[in-house]
Amino acid sequence: MKFFRNQLSGLGSAILCVFISFLSFVVKGQIVFEQKHNIQVTDGEKTFELPWIGGLNSSQYSKADLNGDEIEELILYDRSANIYQIFRQEEGSFVPANELCVRLPEIPAGWVLFVDYNQDGKKDIFSNGERGIIVYKNNGMSGLSVQWEKVADPLLTTGFSGKINLIANSADVPAITDIDSDGDIDILVYNFAIGGYIRYNKNLSQELFGNSDALEYEINTRSWGEFEECDCNLFAFGEETCEDLSNGRVMHPGGKALLAFDQDGDGDKDLLVGHEQCIELYYYENLGDRDSAYMLDYSNLFPDEVNPANFHVFPAGFLEDLDLDGLKDLVVTPSFEENYDYKIDFRHSNWFYKNSGTNEIPDFVYTQGNWLQNKMMDFGENAVPVLADLNADGKEDLLVAANGYWNGNNFSGYVIELENTGSSEDPSFMINSEDYLNLSALGLINPKLSLVDFNGDSAVDLVYTGILLQDSVVSWLITNQAVAGQPVTFDPDQKEQIQMPSTTTINDSPVFFDVDGDGFLDLLLGKSDGALQYYRNSGDNNFELIDAAFLGIDRDFSQEKRNLVAITCDLDLDGEPDLIVTDSRGIGRIYFDFLLQMDGDSYASVDFSYKNEITGMEEQLKFDQKSWVATADLFNQGTESIIVGGVRGGLQIFENTSIGSNGGNNKPIEVKIYPNPIFLPSDLHVKTNQDVTLELVSVLGQRIVEPFKVKRFTTSSIDVGHLRNGAYILRSETNSGIGSSQLFLIMR
Repeated sequence: MKFFRNQLSGLGSAILCVFISFLSFVVKGQIVFEQKHNIQVTDGEKTFELPWIGGLNSSQYSKADLNGDEIEELILYDRSANIYQIFRQEEGSFVPANELCVRLPEIPAGWVLFVDYNQDGKKDIFSNGERGIIVYKNNGMSGLSVQWEKVADPLLTTGFSGKINLIANSADVPAITDIDSDGDIDILVYNFAIGGYIRYNKNLSQELFGNSDALEYEINTRSWGEFEECDCNLFAFGEETCEDLSNGRVMHPGGKALLAFDQDGDGDKDLLVGHEQCIELYYYENLGDRDSAYMLDYSNLFPDEVNPANFHVFPAGFLEDLDLDGLKDLVVTPSFEENYDYKIDFRHSNWFYKNSGTNEIPDFVYTQGNWLQNKMMDFGENAVPVLADLNADGKEDLLVAANGYWNGNNFSGYVIELENTGSSEDPSFMINSEDYLNLSALGLINPKLSLVDFNGDSAVDLVYTGILLQDSVVSWLITNQAVAGQPVTFDPDQKEQIQMPSTTTINDSPVFFDVDGDGFLDLLLGKSDGALQYYRNSGDNNFELIDAAFLGIDRDFSQEKRNLVAITCDLDLDGEPDLIVTDSRGIGRIYFDFLLQMDGDSYASVDFSYKNEITGMEEQLKFDQKSWVATADLFNQGTESIIVGGVRGGLQIFENTSIGSNGGNNKPIEVKIYPNPIFLPSDLHVKTNQDVTLELVSVLGQRIVEPFKVKRFTTSSIDVGHLRNGAYILRSETNSGIGSSQLFLIMR
């Protein structure tokens, strides 16, 4: 704000105060949604209890009291999606409480653990950061929601050369617990440089201060447990070395997931470790004591020899009471962001081992491989929904392409069909087929699905795009044999291949739409680098690149906005096509009437948001870092709501509450004005996303320029050369009375 203060000398502080206070009331157009959980889904045998949660892949399990009711919520951080799922306890079960996500601080992608380090009864946060471990202290008061204070970024430990950053890589999951049972929280991490030894970072809070409040760490030993990891199922104990065991070949690659707990009730911490390159979860019994650990052997059949906690790759264990019987159970999940070799079963990736013993001496018994997943729609990974009236009954049915079909060698793509068995105002769905049209036989991985009229007969055709193991992109067109208005009829044996552009990569997402209005479907290609490319179809389904940054959406060199996905729709049902865009930030944006914006030099878009019942505020809506959106008027309200699929393999449904039942007349306003402030002789330029009436007034409400109408997506200029220095307000109002106000300054 120093810049404005310098420029305002001579105007007085009053204008600055008006400017600052007014910023809080400037209306920014947003699309507001309400998440729905009560839309019924059945598979013919059971009704799902939590159908619209969005799926689970690589979940990290913790608990903490976020709302101050003294009952801890279950907090799942999914590494693959970089998103939280929160559940509160209700009548002995877990129910969705994602509105509490607003109570969590922004944390970098990687790992997060909730641990009460100062022993005050409130869980604190440990997470990875750019320079090491970040710690947030929970300063919430009893009966009130949490309050976070960042007390370490990075957390330090004392080594040979003094204070150094305590490093736990983003691919790791460290063990953060009281190793020596002295009342403060210690940390075990693998040596970040070498990787084969475990560093014991002892907390000296009790020794130095007689309490647990401090985070004073020192490296107590660089080889806790006195063993070295050499390779999968190869460990050097005692005096052995990896060079001795592996003919000089030492391998320590990848992340490590540690869980330290007392398995045998002898008062010291045993260890459970998963390795990024290994399929087994390794258990080491501590034969030492709480002050000096040593291990002499390991087991890769823990905790149940019949059902050991082994995945295709990188299992990680977490201890939490999941069946609410007061005993901490063991849950094991894959700690990998993506499906390594496409062999991880993300439909059954949360293995639950019930504690049938005690908390002092647990006895973990395998119960199920899909804990919580069995209550939701979870089709594996990368769920791509499409809505269309497949049976011509006037209601929107649902197809979902996903990666989760085991073909004998790896997991590949398939399509699930869900029929809308509800009413036009109250939808419900039944799963009719878990391999629609036997599309799994095509063997495509991470498929994308489109239902579009490709041959111009007004009946939707099916486009099924994916990759082969050779990393080549294949797109199949299956033409609808039925006429428009009749139930669809697809014959996969009559498929024909669409030649995708040679630059198409395995993480790109296509959408087919007639951009230039010539009757042929063009290609809008969402790129893994964040760009949106426009390819023109000349009529023979050959696509020519016309614009490498359609609507100004160019590749993102910051790598924050990757994996771009676009879909076309008519969200406000005003007859003009809109464009929805998502990217790796998990943010959804809408470009209303995007065809009318194509020739402009700036582009108007608004964000998706939702009304948070906790704060009463409109919060930004967050999706998975890879998300696909489908739209339809599911509730017969004259606007389109959305179903969102994501990397976690499930679906979420959101009702559009921001727009009334009169089509696009209540569309949120996006107003851009420039320059602001005006320092040199210049007109004020205005561009809006709707037809509006503009009016210029003073901060006291006095009219300066008479109201005049402007067309959407055109740039209008207002002569303000006769105005004195000061603050002014530009009012905008649509024909339906939706208004917005923008403040600007003149400081010539």
